[in-house]
Amino acid sequence: MKIKRYDKENRAALAELYSLWREVAKERPNAIDKDIEQFEKVDLKTFTGKDVKCFLARDEGELMGACILDLRPKVANPYLNFLVQKERLESEISKELLKKSIKLCKEKGKSEVVLSPNIYPQEFIEFFKGQGFKKRDQYPSGLWMKKSLEDLSEVQTLEGIDIFEVMDLEGTISAKDLAEVQVDYANPNYEVEEIIDEFEKLDREQDEISYSIAKLEETGEVVGYSRTIFIDLVRGDNIAQNVGLVVKEEHRNKSIGGSLLLDSFHRAKERGNEKMYISTHSNNPAQKLYKRVGFEVEREFSNLSYQISE
Repeated sequence: MKIKRYDKENRAALAELYSLWREVAKERPNAIDKDIEQFEKVDLKTFTGKDVKCFLARDEGELMGACILDLRPKVANPYLNFLVQKERLESEISKELLKKSIKLCKEKGKSEVVLSPNIYPQEFIEFFKGQGFKKRDQYPSGLWMKKSLEDLSEVQTLEGIDIFEVMDLEGTISAKDLAEVQVDYANPNYEVEEIIDEFEKLDREQDEISYSIAKLEETGEVVGYSRTIFIDLVRGDNIAQNVGLVVKEEHRNKSIGGSLLLDSFHRAKERGNEKMYISTHSNNPAQKLYKRVGFEVEREFSNLSYQISE
């Protein structure tokens, strides 16, 4: 068995890696489908705010497994995307891939390795636990929630607030407008420019994004947004997924969040979607809002990480 770094110039290795990713991703209910060019751009390319390393494990020349590490220079914890088929989970290949990846993270001065935000099957959860991964204290479990779009309430009219949709962030609403909302909401230690990078990254990764916007009619200030992506999953279905609901702190508890979600439901239904999905964590107080507007937990899964000792 040999474990080597992925060579970005090796197109044959890219094809092998992509094929392996598709096989593994079929078992993950939230894995987004990509062609080989999208896979390379989104998962393997390094650009501003993203540093990607990848290890390939081979046995007699055959690709048996891989680990993709997003070292995320601006964030403390790297993401680990573990690409091994179920039947090889307990093999030495799997264990060595993990060791190699954790060793690199330690060399980079990282203190914790976090599993990528995929819903891993339970067999993988048990394997990771056996290799020293534990539930994260702050976010011990993830929730994959579903909302039927069959019967929808009308969007509530809010005094002094306009709610509308935009499909890109190059017109009257910019990435900067939404980044300022995001910083106010949850990231006081982040710079607006860093959040703008995240919006641009998502735009590179997704073909179709809908933003439901809440704006003050009097001043034009954007005070909240709901973000929906329309995607094909590797397992075969097409879904609408909410990947962001944010309202500025001083404007919460005014029914803005619920109205934004309802607006996004209608937009998704107009596009032919029958369900909306959302992913959150078990300690998120926004669960109450999600359940109030009709989301139900379809699956709960463990959020695991590995603490790197000095």
